[in-house]
Amino acid sequence: MAEKNGLIAVIGPMASEIDYITDTIENKNIRRIGGWNFVSGTLGEKPVVAVRSFIGMANAAAATALLIENYSPRCVIIQGTCGGHNPKLHKGDIVIGESVIETCRLVTCQLKEGEGSRIDAANVIKAQIAHADTAENTDRIFCDRNLVDVAKTVPYSGGKLVTGCISSGDIWNREYDVISFMHRSRGSDCEEMEGFAVGQICSSFGVPFIDIRVLSNSELYDEAFDESLALNCQKFCVDFINRL
Repeated sequence: MAEKNGLIAVIGPMASEIDYITDTIENKNIRRIGGWNFVSGTLGEKPVVAVRSFIGMANAAAATALLIENYSPRCVIIQGTCGGHNPKLHKGDIVIGESVIETCRLVTCQLKEGEGSRIDAANVIKAQIAHADTAENTDRIFCDRNLVDVAKTVPYSGGKLVTGCISSGDIWNREYDVISFMHRSRGSDCEEMEGFAVGQICSSFGVPFIDIRVLSNSELYDEAFDESLALNCQKFCVDFINRL
């Protein structure tokens, strides 16, 4: 990877989670690499590059690796919608990730036919952060402290603005007891499907990252999924970028 430059990278999984940012970018240059379109230019006076990663951990990891290798950003922002785990949060609230965990990296209990499922007794498998000939084993990736501190200063009127733990994995949890367990046992405030993969790749490359998510719904309160709230998160991130 080339030496880091002043470029700020922004990722959004769905079109609704990145289109406002790409539409706001000026002096656009669009470069296609594999299945991803990377849109570079400026937001205000800040040089940026934005990409729609598409949904899921594999897509997010690949898009992040390509982004870092080809654009050498000084930091990476993954942002978009999420589902609530914390009963104090509702749709429209924004969670600034201090840490990110993965929901699917588990060893489940050995149970026989008819004995049901015991997600509460599963053991967490630590992820491996690749560092050339060695690997760092961890069950939690931390967002960059300086980025978190700046994000906390951005005004937001669409709901609560909190810092906390974001979980991610290739699963959409809709079971109340599972969601409640994730909050109680691992401190998860919300869930999405890309952040841990982005953080894992950024950690391997030594690039600071942050995960910022707006609650599109909370299964705890039967709130309907509202994709339009992705716009709130993007506007927040534009304001955030202008402060970096």
